[in-house]
Amino acid sequence: MASKVYKTWFTSDLHFGHENIIDYCNRPFPDVEAMNQGLVDRWNSVVGDWDNVWVLGDVVWGSVSSAAPWLEQLNGSKYLVPGNHDTVWAGHKKPAKHEWGKFGWRVLDGTCLTSYKTSTLMLCHFPYFDPEHPDLFDVKFDRFKPRPHGLWLLHGHVHTAWKVKPEQRMINVGTDVWDWTPVNIDHLIEITKGRAHEPPMG
Repeated sequence: MASKVYKTWFTSDLHFGHENIIDYCNRPFPDVEAMNQGLVDRWNSVVGDWDNVWVLGDVVWGSVSSAAPWLEQLNGSKYLVPGNHDTVWAGHKKPAKHEWGKFGWRVLDGTCLTSYKTSTLMLCHFPYFDPEHPDLFDVKFDRFKPRPHGLWLLHGHVHTAWKVKPEQRMINVGTDVWDWTPVNIDHLIEITKGRAHEPPMG
């Protein structure tokens, strides 16, 4: 009997429950209820029960419990690298560390590393801090941005501002530039090695 092949996926900036994000990011949903269910359906169209999903921040707009009907439908094992809109983010005065565990999510540090085959990737909700272009995106979060040191960074936060910045070694895994669907790690690795072309957005 063949063993199961587990897949690894990345996404970010789902913003469950955030009505204004529909217009802000031109999402193809008529209202917030349709968006919430659409995000679940697109997630589950690629993610299997035994797969791993890394969510690089900003899952829910508001309380975690308000999004429970949708969070409970999501396939796979979920790992959260918190973003500024997540109740557990370290930048909040009182991070709500207990909330995510009851939904089966594992919460990780704001910046961490992961290895896959022969590649090591940095993970953070925020893009790299660029000292040559300090106004690259959202200066108020500069102190939370990782500093470049040669590794490719998978991140979110920028929504539709860009998809890939090869010179800065950054890939935005935000749902708004990946057809509102998690993206597989193998495809991301192909981009880092120059074997898959993903033009920048904007």
